[in-house]
Amino acid sequence: NHSVSPEDLEQISGVKGDRLESAIRTLATISIFEHSGTEKKGVRIRTHSLAQEFAKHVLRDHRVFKNEIEKRWWTEYAPKVIEKAGKTPHESLQPGLLNDVDNVLEYLEQHINERSSYAYQAFIMFSKRLGMGYILLSWSRFNDILRVVDAYKEVIMHDSNNVLIESSTLQLFVQTFLLSGMINDAERWIAMAVEQNAKLKNRWLEAEIETSLGYLYSHFGYIRAEEQAFLKALTMYQELGSVPDLIEIYKNLGSLYICIAAQNLDNAFDPSGAIHAELTKAENYFTKAETLSRQEESLSDYRYSAQRGMIIRLRGGDLKHARSLIHGVINKACWSSSVAQLYL
Repeated sequence: NHSVSPEDLEQISGVKGDRLESAIRTLATISIFEHSGTEKKGVRIRTHSLAQEFAKHVLRDHRVFKNEIEKRWWTEYAPKVIEKAGKTPHESLQPGLLNDVDNVLEYLEQHINERSSYAYQAFIMFSKRLGMGYILLSWSRFNDILRVVDAYKEVIMHDSNNVLIESSTLQLFVQTFLLSGMINDAERWIAMAVEQNAKLKNRWLEAEIETSLGYLYSHFGYIRAEEQAFLKALTMYQELGSVPDLIEIYKNLGSLYICIAAQNLDNAFDPSGAIHAELTKAENYFTKAETLSRQEESLSDYRYSAQRGMIIRLRGGDLKHARSLIHGVINKACWSSSVAQLYL
């Protein structure tokens, strides 16, 4: 009934000295949270089979360690997997990390569907900004997100402790619906949030509704309506001091003003200065987003390179330079629209 020490490992394994230290370091890398079915997916085996058995059975099933392992899953393993996945460009993902992501997703879904004591924590870990759901969205794994929708809806409709207030569920689902062509579902979720907030009068949820409306207007091509919704949300996020949401809304506004500038390209000249004015707005918003991103250490500069390339090209700058900025982000994020506009 005590923690397993190096001496305990030495006693049961007969390994000593440097070999024991090396074995302990390797043992620490074992994912003792892997599900039984994952071995069929070719999960990497990084340790001796005896060490695997020790980790999976002696630690996982022992009554002293069982609660500790569950706690470690929520406080160490899952957060580290999500953080690493969020900072890894999609084309650089290794099989080991993908397996870890699948394990975390499966476990979160299990708790959400079973409405376990960890279900609320699973909701937050999935739908918060830079959480598992947003990682899946950036990888275009829409079906993985849609599987969680029904469980969310059931909880939100029947639980007075509204999960939408403490996570970015609404934005996540609305974007997923729009990208999946499920327009009616996007509108329904926004309407449901408006209905609930009529009673809750929560300022943060109000900002989430405006942001989601911005995405909806963008889908239909209502650019000025999109601008108005994002600017309303910006004012609210500034009042609330919500840095991750400010980063996102700055990025959205920057991209929006690039689109507005591109629509004004009726000829090769800009006598009214309208294009220059819109591009200046875009640059200012991207600068603000980059500044906050560096402070939060949450986003890499490559996520803004595509937009910088667009701005250079729309100003009549060097095409080669613009292409070089775009080239560095192809397959790293969903910049396919920016790439298409650049070459057009």
